[in-house]
Amino acid sequence: MGIVDDLKSELQSARSERQWYEADWQDYVTYTAPDMERAFNRPGGVTAQDGMSAFRHSAARERSRKLYDPTAVWLLDRLASGVGSLTMPEGFNWHGVGFGDPFAPPPTQEDEEFFELVRDHLFRVRSSGKSGFALANRSRLLSTVKLGTGVLFPAENEGNLADIRTPIHYRYVPLYEIYLVVDAQGADCGFFRVRKLKAWQAVKEYGGNVSDKIREEADDPKRKNTEHSFVHACFLREGGFEDATDIRKSRYESVHFEEESKHVCRKGGYFEYPLVISRWDRDGLSPYGSPPQAKLMSDIKSLQSLARDGLIASSQAVRPPIATHAQERQLDLNPGRTNPGLIDEQGRPLFRPMIDTVNPRGKSGSSCRANISGRRVGF
Repeated sequence: MGIVDDLKSELQSARSERQWYEADWQDYVTYTAPDMERAFNRPGGVTAQDGMSAFRHSAARERSRKLYDPTAVWLLDRLASGVGSLTMPEGFNWHGVGFGDPFAPPPTQEDEEFFELVRDHLFRVRSSGKSGFALANRSRLLSTVKLGTGVLFPAENEGNLADIRTPIHYRYVPLYEIYLVVDAQGADCGFFRVRKLKAWQAVKEYGGNVSDKIREEADDPKRKNTEHSFVHACFLREGGFEDATDIRKSRYESVHFEEESKHVCRKGGYFEYPLVISRWDRDGLSPYGSPPQAKLMSDIKSLQSLARDGLIASSQAVRPPIATHAQERQLDLNPGRTNPGLIDEQGRPLFRPMIDTVNPRGKSGSSCRANISGRRVGF
């Protein structure tokens, strides 16, 4: 239990440090990225315990109701598509394979043929629907552009060794689940991933190596969908080194545990840093990136306010509030309908709009003139 207590203390520190970014992420999602993860829609922010299960319907539908100017939303989508098509165009081999040694001799014909085989195999793996690369990579690009940081987790296919055509599964990691840790030079050196799993999902994920409480809930049809918080901690291993061949001496150590009961579900390691992290821009040595709209949030909010006021003004111009004489019945504003009793004996209406619309051409409409064929014509 000692290592779990230490990890929970480190996780709490990472949560405290990330609070400075969560308010900014909330603004990005509210005004520029209504299609991002549901956990950002919680009043308590991304640290809400029930963030994922709070909304069973589309979060984008709820957020888009508050958007009056969608310019930033469409521009960020187009930017993400442009970045993806430029860096990783579909139908083209956007990288090659070669010697790792920069001072290696030029490859021979046999070497070139081998490198091409490996390259083509890598692209076949990524294009396979089972690998999940296309969707995971697109989600990473969207998160990078809209929130400043995107995380991809390439996991080895250890569960089905017979499927050699898909040796790697690419999975997108939502930003609200991940807590990044960097060293003094700003290099990624560890992370915490906190996610909610249902009882039956946890048993399947960890092969039954869960606490007795979760195992009992998974066997109960009425409680198998109860959610619990699980933590995946990855950090530099003491005594580990880069050239290790034994996973017990690998450079990075990995621990999965239940946050509530502190039960360790899985321990392992990685020979290299397991996450692929992309950042749009970086503020110093911050573990999280800054998106392109960070410098324009004041303008984006102003456009939202102007668009909202424009809708209110147009609604008031077309359907202004009506002031009527004292009466009990409702005024019928439908076209062609009759409203008896709403004029006096002299024919003056007993109602009028409370907001007078203004003709943009002037009061009389005759103050604008144009010079046509040398003559001044009023209109």
